[in-house]
Amino acid sequence: MLPSAATKTIFGFLASTAILVCIRNEPPERIGRMLEPVLQGLTARAVGKRFHVYVLSDTSDNEIAAAEDACFATLARSWRDRIALTYRRRSHNVGFKAGNVGDFCARWGKHHDFAILLDADSVMTVDLILKLVRIMQIDPSLGILQTLVIGMPSASPFARIFQFGMRLSMRSYTIGSAWWQSKASARRRLLAGRRRLAARVDHNAPCRATLSHHAPALSRGILSGGSRRSRNTTFTPNSSDTSAATNSEGVC
Repeated sequence: MLPSAATKTIFGFLASTAILVCIRNEPPERIGRMLEPVLQGLTARAVGKRFHVYVLSDTSDNEIAAAEDACFATLARSWRDRIALTYRRRSHNVGFKAGNVGDFCARWGKHHDFAILLDADSVMTVDLILKLVRIMQIDPSLGILQTLVIGMPSASPFARIFQFGMRLSMRSYTIGSAWWQSKASARRRLLAGRRRLAARVDHNAPCRATLSHHAPALSRGILSGGSRRSRNTTFTPNSSDTSAATNSEGVC
C-alpha cells in the first residue's frame, strides 16, 4: 500500500491507459450514461489523449447488438479528437469475460501500458482513475492494483442488508488484504480483482490458463479475473479510494 501523499508527487501522465468496459446483453443507454462523466472528467483535466475507452461486447441478442452499435458510434463521434472510444462485439464469447479481455490484449494491448477494467454495473470517479494510474506509474513492480469496493443504494431489502454488511466490513477486509500483500509480508499472495482495478499490460509474458480435458471440474472456462506472473498485487484501502457497483448483488 502506498501513502496517499506519494500519489500526488507525479502529476504528469506518461503512460497510455485503456479503460475496458465488458458488457453482455446490457441496455447500451445505461452504459453511455455511466461513461459520459468519465469522458467529461478526463477531457476537463486535459488527459484525454492518454486514455482510450474500449467497450467490449459479448452480446448475443441481435437487437441489443444493433442498439449498442448505434449508441457507441454516436458516443465515439461526439468525443472524437478529445478522447478515443472503440466499440467491439465478438460473435462468439469464447472464454467468457476472461476471453473478452484476452481478445483485447491480443488486438490492442501493445498500444497501452495499463488497463482499467469496469463491468456494466461499475461506477468509478475520474479522481480515482487518475490516482490508480499515478500509483502504477510510481511503482513499476505492481502488476495489479485494486481499490475498495462499495455498493450503491438498491431498492430490494435483501440488497440493502447485503450493502450494509459490505460497507461495514469491506474497509477492514481491504486493510487486511493490503497488509497481507505488503512488501514487508512473507505471506504475499497474487490476487486478481473482478473489477475496479488497474492492471499493467505485459506483452512479453502473457498469462493464459490451460484447460484440463481430464478432470471435468477443471475443464470449464475462467469466468472472470486471472493471475499475473512476476509482478505484485496491492490494494488501496484509504477512505477516498472507493468505487461502486450500481447492482450490489453483482459485487464479489
